[in-house]
Amino acid sequence: MTSIEESFQTLGIATATATATATATATAPPNKVKEVLNHRNSRKKSCRYDYQVKFADDSIEWVYDENCDCNVAIGRYCQSQNIKVAHILCRVSTVAQAQPNCLSLDGQSKALSDFLQGKGFDHHREHRMNVSAYKSLSKNIVDIGNSCNPGDMLCVWKIDRLSRNIIKSLSWIDNLSERGVEIYALTENLSYRENKLQFIQGILDAHKESESISLRVKMSNDAKRERGDMAIGSLPYGKMYSLSGNVKVVVDNNQEQKIIKKIRDSRHNPLELAAQFTHSKILKRGRKWTPGMIKRILSSKK
Repeated sequence: MTSIEESFQTLGIATATATATATATATAPPNKVKEVLNHRNSRKKSCRYDYQVKFADDSIEWVYDENCDCNVAIGRYCQSQNIKVAHILCRVSTVAQAQPNCLSLDGQSKALSDFLQGKGFDHHREHRMNVSAYKSLSKNIVDIGNSCNPGDMLCVWKIDRLSRNIIKSLSWIDNLSERGVEIYALTENLSYRENKLQFIQGILDAHKESESISLRVKMSNDAKRERGDMAIGSLPYGKMYSLSGNVKVVVDNNQEQKIIKKIRDSRHNPLELAAQFTHSKILKRGRKWTPGMIKRILSSKK
């Protein structure tokens, strides 16, 4: 039995059935792009395109690739025009890491762009995202995969930038490879097609690391809850932790209860209430109120 097979068994994954189907419907994205009509290379040195897109209302305009938000439509167009595409996938896990003053995404982008120079691709499509790769495959990543055509490449700076969950990602990666898409991790210098077992081992190692981190965080939070730390643990709005002697108990948060009463007594609809709260600078635990938040208060038990 190989080390990978042993690790699969440790995680409760049968090697023959370690698959998870990741599908996405090729529908128009939120900005309602109906069709991609044309392209131009206005940034020749970077192999980046602009696209002429037709929207659902039949309006037509040129849009930067990174602003199109229509991966599947672009994929269809590139296939029809025999455009060979290298997809640069840059990922971080938190919003803070995606801020302009953080160089993680820029560093990944530059390293991958430099690597792709002279590799024979007509177009470099860059995809930036801040999302966890452990819990599931994000819709954005699935859409990127659906937009890839035979002969395209999906490249990441490091294997764990692609996935940290072997269960969710293995069948998706296999499907991409079977469709003729090259998957490459720069730091490890591994191609999925040519070094499949090593690539899978990389995802498995990332999976184990994420599980270990998750367990350590849970243990830490459990200890803090036992100690009575107020900032740990999610309580319903209107409630808070308080210590009674050495015992931690849940009590009403008087300030939040006043806002709940205001919401329930109001004759305004959730949209109007959210706007009023924003105007009055009334926040919900540091965040602006939304109509959805107010609806959940109204639907919760009194």
